Amino acid sequence: MPEIKTNYPLQSLNTFGIQVNAKYYIKIDSVNQLPELVNDPIFLKNEVLILGGGSNILLTKKYKNTGY
Repeated sequence: MPEIKTNYPLQSLNTFGIQVNAKYYIKIDSVNQLPELVNDPIFLKNEVLILGGGSNILLTKKYKNTGY
C-alpha cells in the first residue's frame, strides 16, 4: 500500500507554486494499488480529491485531503 503522508506540501505539484498543504497525501504509481487503498479507514472517512499533474487546478488554501 502507498504511504499516506500528513500535512503534505503541494507547492511543487501546482503550476503557480503556491504554498498549500494537504491534510493527507497519497501518491499512486499504479492502478494495482487502488483496491487496498480504497479500503483504508483514512480513505473511507475523508473527502478525496484526485489530481493528475496539478496544472489544471489553482490551490489557494489548505485542502482537507488530496490523493495524487
